[in-house]
Order: sequence, then C-alpha cells, then structure tokens
Amino acid sequence: KPAVTPEAKAWPLVGFGVLLLAIAMRLGGSATSFLPLEGLSFVLCLAALTMLSGGRAGLARFWPPVVFLVFMIPLPYEASRLLGAELQKVATAASTFLLQCFGQPAIAEGNRILIRDVTLNVVEACSGLRMLVTFAAFSVAAVFLMDRHWLVKALVLGSTVPIALLTNVLRITATGLAHVWL
Repeated sequence: KPAVTPEAKAWPLVGFGVLLLAIAMRLGGSATSFLPLEGLSFVLCLAALTMLSGGRAGLARFWPPVVFLVFMIPLPYEASRLLGAELQKVATAASTFLLQCFGQPAIAEGNRILIRDVTLNVVEACSGLRMLVTFAAFSVAAVFLMDRHWLVKALVLGSTVPIALLTNVLRITATGLAHVWL
C-alpha cells in the first residue's frame, strides 16, 4: 500500500469546504434570483467534486474545462446593460466614420446612423456584447488547447476585444452600405 501523505488528505477537506461554499452560493443565488451566482455555484461544485474524487491530480487535469464553464454564466444584468450601452456608442461612432470613409453622408444621432434617406438603428442586439463573449470563449479554448509560448497565448487573448469590436463595426458598416446600395 502506498503511504498517504498529509497533503493528499487535505484535498478532500478543501473539496468539501468548496462544496459547502458552492451550496451556500446556490441557495443565496436562488433566494435572490441572481443567475450569475447560481451559475458560479455550479462551476464551484464541479471543482469541488473534482477535488473530492481526484485530489490535486484530478484538479490539475480537469481545471481547464471547469474554468471554461465560466462562459456559460450570464453576465449580471447591470453589467450587461452598461457594457452593452458603451459598446453601442463605440459601434455607432466607428461605423459612422467608416461609412464616411466609403463616401456616404453618414451622421450619428445617439445610437442611430442617418445615411441619406436611410436610418440605421444600432440597437442593443447590435452592441456586439454577445459576439465579444463568444470570441472570448473561443480565445480561451484556443489558449487551453494550443501548445505555444506564453507570449503567443497572451497575444491570442489580447486580440479578442479588438477583433470582436472590429468585426461588429464591419458588420454594421456592411449593413449600412447594403441599405444604401441595394
């Protein structure tokens, strides 16, 4: 029989503590109808079960998929609303500029772009927040899967936000040009 070290015994105790914390978070999130807290409790519960069943080796092996599950948690409403509103402003201003570069007489009024007789509304769904979260999830998954230098991984993660913003601006600009030309 292999000897059980004190460190190996500590992992199930830590796992049990994390499991109790996850249950408390679940109850608190359920009582307050705060969905992000409930989602985080699920991720913590999986981490605790990993610690309980596999100890340090199990957590070392399965931490990337457990961490990746954070992307399933919805953003808090206020954070989503405020971040979405800021992204709408950025998308409106950048798309207006790009439309002007294409020779269109585009004017931004709030979250609307006026192009000749066309009004293009940059609504909440056009803020790009969902696209940003999706790109972030793909970038994190790519970093977990790639066997590259840490600088390459940092570059992949760092390029997430600019690529998401640029893609959203190009999509809105293409929509505006399609309305005018077609």
